[in-house]
Amino acid sequence: MFLNTAVWIKVMLAILIAFVVSFALTPVVKILAQKVGAMDVPGEARRVHDHPIPRMGGLAIFLGFIVSMLLFVDITQEVRGILLGSIIIV
Repeated sequence: MFLNTAVWIKVMLAILIAFVVSFALTPVVKILAQKVGAMDVPGEARRVHDHPIPRMGGLAIFLGFIVSMLLFVDITQEVRGILLGSIIIV
């Protein structure tokens, strides 16, 4: 039922790396969103914010997930399917 200490350390390290990668890439993705025009501009219908908001923030989170998966998960056929499906969704 309970995982041993080595497994917990591996899980926590995977989560930490995903967080750090996502945190580090967020400003880069923000700049990319501004350059390609992927911004949610206020003043359009149903907008409640008062300044433009980048729409690509999920990309930084996705890249953190991918890096962590590639570092800590054995790439089996099932994992390839999960990665391919997530790439298609993003």
